[in-house]
Amino acid sequence: MRLLIVLFSLLLVPVFALVLEWRFENVQRPHLEEQCRLLLDKADLRAVTVSLDHFHARLTGLGRQPNDRDTAAQIVRSIRGVQLLDEDNRVVVPAQLTAKFADDRLQIEGWVDTEKSRREVMLLVARFRPEMLVSADDVRLSRHVVMGPEAEIDGFKTTPKVAELLNSIRPPSALSVTNDAGVFRLRGYLPSEKLRSDSIAAIQAKPWEWKVEASKLYANTHAVPASFTQGDALAAFLRRFFDTPSPGEFSIDARKGPHMKAYATPSMEADWRRLLLPLSGAARVQAEITLLPSLMHFPGFRPQSQIEEDLLQRLRAVFKMQTIHFDKSSSRLLPSEQVKLGPLVFLINAAGPDARFIVAGYDEPGGEPGGGGGRLRAARAETVRTALAQMGVRKEVLEAQGFDAVRSPGVISEEVRRESRRVELLVK
Repeated sequence: MRLLIVLFSLLLVPVFALVLEWRFENVQRPHLEEQCRLLLDKADLRAVTVSLDHFHARLTGLGRQPNDRDTAAQIVRSIRGVQLLDEDNRVVVPAQLTAKFADDRLQIEGWVDTEKSRREVMLLVARFRPEMLVSADDVRLSRHVVMGPEAEIDGFKTTPKVAELLNSIRPPSALSVTNDAGVFRLRGYLPSEKLRSDSIAAIQAKPWEWKVEASKLYANTHAVPASFTQGDALAAFLRRFFDTPSPGEFSIDARKGPHMKAYATPSMEADWRRLLLPLSGAARVQAEITLLPSLMHFPGFRPQSQIEEDLLQRLRAVFKMQTIHFDKSSSRLLPSEQVKLGPLVFLINAAGPDARFIVAGYDEPGGEPGGGGGRLRAARAETVRTALAQMGVRKEVLEAQGFDAVRSPGVISEEVRRESRRVELLVK
């Protein structure tokens, strides 16, 4: 009888084992895995997966930051009966790198796998932004970080996350020129040393040879490309823009387009806009232009004539008061205007034989009947030049020129038209 009982018990052992296995597979394991899943989701670790081999757990998947790995392990081990060995925690974390700018410093933050990777990041960042102090003290190291497959950027082989970081710190191609008490300060990034040196040389070109301070203008081959950095168009514009006795300020970048603030004659402004066409593309040119009839009207104009400063100021003051006006469409000198020439004769002769003067003629904005092609304003200038010569001024010291009328915004009043029909004298 005892033997039968023993034999029967031995036959029941595999049955019980099968029952227990069935119960674990169909009841306990789904319950434990669901419990783990809920706790991991609650901790926002949805990319981490738990699998159970009986009561031994295995973790796989991705964390978002290095401590997610330990957080997932703590959650699984908190469930009663579940065991997790360190070697079965296979959660990995993709590398993460971000950059923060602070004045001339570039702070790199995030995490990588090894010190070698951190040094590589610093080296590449320094190549992309050599003008900045780079710090990677806040880049953490973890052997469970995965750097990803090989990627290439600007000829360098690295990883996708490092390439993403480098793209985020690329400086935009840009140039700004500001006037600081007669010194033109250049700032920005240009993609080649040639373009940088050509831009500086264009501003310093003769005859003005302006002073330039360009320590903040960098040549950086990793700068974001822009249409205005192609070819020689930028240098050509700068050479013309700064060919003036009183240069303004200029800036350009790919996002905002060109901006200029300056004094200009109408013909100068037309030249600037023509030269800006290949630079601006579809961007609108932002311009704050104060139009003046000629270079001799510019605030910074210095005459070539060697005249003592006191006499020069007297000449300019009298010339400003003694403007000669004309009737519409006429170049005939009116008797009432001819009397203004007397005081001018004495001052012109007092300036000496080497002084030279421009007799500048104007017509109404938009022109006058019979004055097409600038003929009327040139005729008015010649009329005054002849009259001064007849009154005792040597004709060779006077040069007659016609200048474009400068039109003010808004409706042109009759008073503006009358004042535009004039001749004035300028020291050359």
